[in-house]
Amino acid sequence: MCSEMNYAMEMVDEDERCALEEPSLGVCPLCKYQDDNIIQKMNGVLQKLTGNVEPDEIYCVVADMYKRHTAPLIRQGKTPMEISPELCKEHYLKHVVNPQQQVQDDIHYCCKLQRHYKKNIGVKNTHSGLVTLNPHHVNEYVKISKHKLELVKYLNTMTKRKETNDVAQQPYAFSS
Repeated sequence: MCSEMNYAMEMVDEDERCALEEPSLGVCPLCKYQDDNIIQKMNGVLQKLTGNVEPDEIYCVVADMYKRHTAPLIRQGKTPMEISPELCKEHYLKHVVNPQQQVQDDIHYCCKLQRHYKKNIGVKNTHSGLVTLNPHHVNEYVKISKHKLELVKYLNTMTKRKETNDVAQQPYAFSS
């Protein structure tokens, strides 16, 4: 017993250090040439599709958009930089802050946690067969539910604010 205790103490003393770095695909051309017309259009497409299309599909769409844009250059014998869906994913997840996508990811995570607590909310007594609710899981489920609703409200205000900004940025139409 004593040797087990010493082993446990040694384990605590020997914590491994881990860096908070993530592997990178190298220099990001989307960051490097962010003022380029096609990249600004790609950013606009990403903003419009966020919340309506699965993120991995969006990265495929913007990468394909870039390939279509650079196809004439390739036919002329030029070699433009290559952009893949993986590079787009890294750029838009690690180099750009997209508040709408982050809030949506948090909402999805709350749903995942709620499903977990919902599965484990009932406790069955093996002797009597009586099923009771686990109060800790009920409390956590309610907290997560409230938090999720706050996130949904915040997301709705973000979306409304974005829509009013989009309307404000459109050119004025003159009537004849």
